[in-house]
Formats: sequence, structure tokens, C-alpha cells
Amino acid sequence: MSNESIVDITLRIWGEQLRPNEITDYLQVNPTKVQTKGKITSPGGKTRTVKTGMWALKITNSDSLKIEEALVTLINILQNSKHEIKKCAGVEGTVITIILGVAEDSNSIEFRVRPDLMRKISDLGVEIAITVI
Repeated sequence: MSNESIVDITLRIWGEQLRPNEITDYLQVNPTKVQTKGKITSPGGKTRTVKTGMWALKITNSDSLKIEEALVTLINILQNSKHEIKKCAGVEGTVITIILGVAEDSNSIEFRVRPDLMRKISDLGVEIAITVI
């Protein structure tokens, strides 16, 4: 894991009828990004209408951050919620995205997730997406 370089780890909850403020209330955590269906945005100067609601919480990269620690943090947020997120109105999906960068002095990367963490993630109904760059 010494060659591991985490770009970011993000919990993303989405749904066509998702109301991001309700997710914030349920989780008692402020998101790093939200989208509300129907709102008009202008990212990069291009105007578009948001088609799907989204609530996201990104754990920013730091030298001391390990994948396992970030996963535990996100699992704890979901488990401590007063509601099961997957059963909340408007939620169509929940995913934890892990984006990794391979160190320049290496041509491979490896990380492991303990079985108990995989079980908790599965019990919460959360998908894992991994991107290696």
C-alpha cells in the first residue's frame, strides 16, 4: 500500500425525485455537493437543466488517509442515520466511489477491504465503484 495514492473517496446518493435537503437531515452531515432536479446550472459556462437529484460527500485526500479509514467513516455516517437511506423517498442508488492514482514509480496498485467492511457495505445496499488512473 506504500504506492497507494488516493485521489478521493465519495459517497453519492441519487434519484430522479431525490430531495438533497432531506438526505442532509437524515445523515446529519453537510454534503460537499448537491444537485436538485429541474435546477438550471452553468458549469463551465454551459447552461443545462439538472435531470437527477444528487447528494455527495467527498473525503478529501491527505497523506494520513487510508482507504479503510475513509470507508469506515462513510459506513458510520450511513449506520448512524436515523433512517435507512436506501428506503428514503426518492433514493434510486447509493455508491461509494474510490478514485486511485498509481504512483509514478509503480505500475500497479493493491488495496484490500476486510470482510466485515464488505458485509456492512452490502447490508447498507451501497455499491462500490473503483477507478484507477
